[in-house]
Amino acid sequence: GKAGAGVRCAPLRVSHAFHSSHMSPACAALATATRNVPARAPRIPLASNVSGGWLSADDLRADGPWAHEGGYWAAHMRRPVRWEQGVSKLLEWEPTAILEVGP
Repeated sequence: GKAGAGVRCAPLRVSHAFHSSHMSPACAALATATRNVPARAPRIPLASNVSGGWLSADDLRADGPWAHEGGYWAAHMRRPVRWEQGVSKLLEWEPTAILEVGP
């Protein structure tokens, strides 16, 4: 299909809802895989789709605010995306471009 400005797009066919409890079985594996990744503050402003605020090194720590959900990336996989809040936060920075990236 096509969507405005000549950009081509197509529906994504999936077997289950992403960013929902349907992702819980995969969250444990992701939590294990990311447990020992060092928590570092982003070098450029990075909005969190989990909180809708700026992503911090504290968010990424194994014992950080998302520890009860298996860590930040597991929470990111299971929780609803806070897209509007995240984009609003990014626009405070007045960027010339915005890129969405996920694990």
